[in-house]
Amino acid sequence: MAKTILLLETHHDDYSVNRIKDYTMTVGELLEILSQYNDDTPIALSNDGGYTYGKIGEDDITEEELDEDE
Repeated sequence: MAKTILLLETHHDDYSVNRIKDYTMTVGELLEILSQYNDDTPIALSNDGGYTYGKIGEDDITEEELDEDE
């Protein structure tokens, strides 16, 4: 039986995180989607249409303060 891996397709949408903050998904929306999968389903990034792949680890998750004036 084949094992499932959840791939997050990445896109280069803008050069400023402030400009995408209004149309990117929220943590709540992501959690709702992820709740449909088994807890042991691996997650990876799919870059450049599947040309390369990237792992996601705890050290890859960071926070950034948004400039509310922008």
